[in-house]
Amino acid sequence: MDNRGIGLSDAPDHSRWRTADMAHDVASLVTDELGWTEGQVHLVGYSLGGMIVAEACLLYPHLWRSATLMSTAAGGLAAFPPLSGFAKLKCAMDHVGKVIAVGA
Repeated sequence: MDNRGIGLSDAPDHSRWRTADMAHDVASLVTDELGWTEGQVHLVGYSLGGMIVAEACLLYPHLWRSATLMSTAAGGLAAFPPLSGFAKLKCAMDHVGKVIAVGA
């Protein structure tokens, strides 16, 4: 499905949307529009879609059979370490050796 304001989806009058708003859209599509029942749906989310899927799982855990999150994050500025933390992380990773980034 398209997110709000993308592709053929409507864009509500809000200038900012929360992932919770878009998670409600997913649940509404599944239950109201498609008529699917609890435990029938496998959710897959990539990037922002992964954040929306995570939120949907928290808000409507009974609806989903499984969830796959790809190349995503927990979201929000608080989810990222301060810039000084990146230097420490890089130093630690240099000692580990080769790092394989999944989904990059």
